[in-house]
Amino acid sequence: MQAPALLKTIGMYFLLMLMVGVLSGCNDDDDDDDEDAIRTLRLINAVSDSPALYLYEAADDEDDDDIYITGAEYGRSSAQSLVDDSDDVEYIINKIDDDGDLESLDLDFDYGVDADQNLLIVLSGTMDNIVLSTYTYDELEEEDGYGQVGLLGLSENQPAVDLYMTTDGDGVFDSTVTTSVNYGEFAEVFDMDEDDYSILLTVSGDTDRIYNAGEVEVDEDNTVIFAVLDTFDIEEDGIVVIKMDDSSASDTRSNRQNADVPLALRFFNAVANNPYSSVDVYFTDGGDTSGDPDITGLEFETASSYIELYVEDEDDYPDYEFTITPTGVKTTFIETGSLSLNRGSTYSVYIGGAYDDDDTEFSAGNELVQEAFRDVSEYGRINFVHASSDNDEEVDFYILERDQPVDDGTAYDSGVDYLSSGNYLIETGDYDLYVVSTDDDDELVGPKRIDLDEGENYTYVFTDDGGGSADLIEIENALDL
Repeated sequence: MQAPALLKTIGMYFLLMLMVGVLSGCNDDDDDDDEDAIRTLRLINAVSDSPALYLYEAADDEDDDDIYITGAEYGRSSAQSLVDDSDDVEYIINKIDDDGDLESLDLDFDYGVDADQNLLIVLSGTMDNIVLSTYTYDELEEEDGYGQVGLLGLSENQPAVDLYMTTDGDGVFDSTVTTSVNYGEFAEVFDMDEDDYSILLTVSGDTDRIYNAGEVEVDEDNTVIFAVLDTFDIEEDGIVVIKMDDSSASDTRSNRQNADVPLALRFFNAVANNPYSSVDVYFTDGGDTSGDPDITGLEFETASSYIELYVEDEDDYPDYEFTITPTGVKTTFIETGSLSLNRGSTYSVYIGGAYDDDDTEFSAGNELVQEAFRDVSEYGRINFVHASSDNDEEVDFYILERDQPVDDGTAYDSGVDYLSSGNYLIETGDYDLYVVSTDDDDELVGPKRIDLDEGENYTYVFTDDGGGSADLIEIENALDL
């Protein structure tokens, strides 16, 4: 009786070992699969009054530094970042204060990304009430012959949108892909055959186009996501659409593309030594100045009122040709050019240059600036334009604390070229502005004193009269339509 019992016991032992081996093999395969799995995350900043925000991974040891992962300005997304494993990780959201130090926003959270999943970390709301949301979508299998398209609603101005896409541009409204994507919703990504598609976004339940993505290439094993956000410009219900794919951050932005949405444009006259004193501006094709000018009698060192321009075609960035002449002199061209502009945006064109001593030859140029009006919590905005033809070398622009000597400070922007510009978010406070020659450190202008409050927006133009007298001209930013 004992021998059969022993054999039975030995048999059970080997059976158990075989099962353990099989199970271990399965776990090994799972581990291998897990090691090959793809996990990514991406940060999207839709906090309407935020500066740039940054995502960090909390260090395991409190004595160690947190680990930087990625960051994004408002209305932007980061590129995808790879995540090591699916264990819950503590993430921290930071901004950078005016001293260059990290400041936590008390938005710590734990998250683990599953194998072959992509995580979207979305920040929305305002700095006083930031809303953190997370969305996931599956990674595509390799060489499956299709890509994916998704839509993320983050606009309170346009709280519900539909997405249309087709390979037949004429029949785009015959093929709704998703409808009524509301604020704070992420439409499930849709599998689409690899192809070129015409893609439109519309007001939900209507064919009123709010964004034309044009022809979008949906590649195999790639995901394209559109996010609709608010913008802050000449129209109260403006939106901006950002486009993301697996290979890049959101480097594609377009404002609302309705044909009935205007853009706003003004000119600033920095033409030194102009014997005619003022200039006229025409918006006509081919330099036609036979009609009345659109802007007339624009004096030196002054800005025109903003004018609204409409365009009938559906180009994403319609071109506008302009001609500048001395006031009342239609046949003498100071400058001609073409501007590629975006509907719903606001621009200033700074015309520079100078006549020679004989008042016979003129060298001209222009700087096109798309203006920013978005308020940022605890910050104001300073814009600087270099338009001084007498000082047409590089200059340094200083924004110093009140009464701080230039020698003790650091240039906020160094090597600013002639007819170029900068836009700076500055914490509120009292400042002195200086313009200094990059080559020899000569102080050209300053101090220009400014009391910068939250939400204020100043533009300063560095000009001269052609005779060696430089100035820093402040111009209004309020729209005058």
